[in-house]
Amino acid sequence: MAFKISPQAGRILAEVTWNARAPVEEIARKLRMRSHTVRRIVRNLDEALSFQPVCWTHPYRLGQVPFQVLFRLKGGSPSRVCEFVVCELHKVFAARELVRLSHRMVSV
Repeated sequence: MAFKISPQAGRILAEVTWNARAPVEEIARKLRMRSHTVRRIVRNLDEALSFQPVCWTHPYRLGQVPFQVLFRLKGGSPSRVCEFVVCELHKVFAARELVRLSHRMVSV
């Protein structure tokens, strides 16, 4: 089913494309509309197009590296297993912090 965008909705989408964090009042002022009209149109677009938030970042520049840890633990009490996992995670994060600090020292 095709969805037609009204001229008003198109103008609002164009404005939001350039400044996604603009408050409704500012968009309404720029487009010479009332703020409740802008809110209604945005709500209708959200329902019709089912917007999903998207984050465009470069995780490696932020010092984040994706990794997985796979292991199987048997024969221990739940509290002992939890203690072991927490201890190992502390080691991983401490090593990661050391690597981050060493990169900072080299780049200075």
